[in-house]
Amino acid sequence: MKTKYCFGCKETKQTNEFFINRNTKDGLNYICRKCAAMRRQRPEQIKYRAIYDHERHKTKKWKDYSLAYKKLHPKILTPEEKELQRAYFREWWKSPKGRATNILKFHKRRSIERNLICDLTVEQWEEIKAIQDYRCAICGEIKPLERDHIVPLSKGGAFVKENV
Repeated sequence: MKTKYCFGCKETKQTNEFFINRNTKDGLNYICRKCAAMRRQRPEQIKYRAIYDHERHKTKKWKDYSLAYKKLHPKILTPEEKELQRAYFREWWKSPKGRATNILKFHKRRSIERNLICDLTVEQWEEIKAIQDYRCAICGEIKPLERDHIVPLSKGGAFVKENV
């Protein structure tokens, strides 16, 4: 029979003396059933756990995890901050780069729906426009440029730099 170490009573016990916990690697709780029952009965364990958690927050591993978490989950914004952010993005979407990004997202979505290769970035589109001196390739006028594909997307053309 397999055994497991109990972090509550600090003893090695058989695995059938542990509750199931699918969040752990071995699928068992880290304390045995007796220790779990004792923890439910003794409120001082809550204080111990709070002290343990406080000590854990001081470790480098925890600090690294916390920084990574903060990058993935930014702070909750106040209503004033939200309004400032909305105003900034409203202006940004009106800028040439914002419009180009929006158009690119539309083309990427359409390409994905049709299972086409979608590899054109905003930087590549800006490079193509600079090569053409920001002029239309058909009439030569300086005007807001649109993407015209050599092989149309409807005919199976890819959304890549070589096909624009």
